[in-house]
Amino acid sequence: MIIADAAVRQLSKHLVKSRREIYIVLDEFDLEWRTPDILQFQEWWHKGFSLEWIASYFDRDIDELAIVAIDQARRGYICIRPYGIMKGYEIPIDPNTRKRIGQLKKWYPEKYILFENVDFYWDQRDVLLFDRLWENGRSIKNIAAHFDRDEDEIALLVIDRARKGRIS
Repeated sequence: MIIADAAVRQLSKHLVKSRREIYIVLDEFDLEWRTPDILQFQEWWHKGFSLEWIASYFDRDIDELAIVAIDQARRGYICIRPYGIMKGYEIPIDPNTRKRIGQLKKWYPEKYILFENVDFYWDQRDVLLFDRLWENGRSIKNIAAHFDRDEDEIALLVIDRARKGRIS
């Protein structure tokens, strides 16, 4: 229900602008996770498991787990690993991160929504303009300013368009 309410709010904002075709970023991904699975992801991340292994355990596309990692890092639930998404060694969890993880359990007792405050809806014309800007070498920060959008929204659009072979 939470994801549906957020989707209706975001979509209605775009329908007011125009009746042009709406493009939904990462529409093939399931952005709703069980909270215990997110907590398991966090544990394995801090223990040094590779993103590829975690993706295979959850039977999800590795790009979907990359989205989880981005969301978790942005919200401060996981620490940046010096070896990135590859298998590595266990990293200690600092007290602030541990506190945020404890709050996650209270705020999301059953379901966790990735990027719940991000607008996944775009006008199709803006997506095509984005493709041109990206191919012309514009940065995520620059494109975000152009569209007056959050940088996370642009980063997610980059992943979406690259997965679909629209940008390189």
